[in-house]
Amino acid sequence: MSTKKKTKKTKKTRSTKQTVYQAQQLETIAKTMDEIARKRLPDGVIECGVLKGREAEIRQEALIMSVGGFLQENAGYIDALKIHDDDAIQTSMEKCLAIALSIAKRRIASRLTHELARTTQLTEENGGTYQHPAQREPSDLPIDVKAVVVMRSVFKAVHQGKLSIPNALIMHMICERGMGVHDVAIVAGITKSAIYQQIWRIKRVLPEVMEEVEIHLP
Repeated sequence: MSTKKKTKKTKKTRSTKQTVYQAQQLETIAKTMDEIARKRLPDGVIECGVLKGREAEIRQEALIMSVGGFLQENAGYIDALKIHDDDAIQTSMEKCLAIALSIAKRRIASRLTHELARTTQLTEENGGTYQHPAQREPSDLPIDVKAVVVMRSVFKAVHQGKLSIPNALIMHMICERGMGVHDVAIVAGITKSAIYQQIWRIKRVLPEVMEEVEIHLP
């Protein structure tokens, strides 16, 4: 009986260590990509237009997109990783992030322009109030709007230091790529249990942050 207990404990310890190691790997990739993003788009380089002062927001969104696409689709990175070719790994990271930064700029610019165009002055005639998505029942929101609200809140929480990039990456794959927990676990290289732990942490943080996110609905 004592032998079986030791075996179970050993298996549990190994599983925990593996989960921690896998999470650290994900964190390392995100950190490297963040360094590349800061070199390609440092603060203060966008001096005019709707994106002025939005460098951090652009980098953050690009980072989450690129790490997600990286792990899931970048064959060049995967092949370079297998043969431990550091130069090829770096090149793949640079290319992937360059594309993600371009996409993030377009997405954020489009979003800001759209929101500004739809913003109306609150007066006595229209009630002087605007119902925030967080004040509405979740079932009342369209699926695409739910995903937008969640991801905007996740981005803001990361910016505020309340969530990590790996946390945001998990939600990006679930909300924007429509992936299930099993698939996310495979792509991220961590256990399903670790995914659920991250989702639990995100659920604890999001309600408060969602109240600060501005979403204009029809």
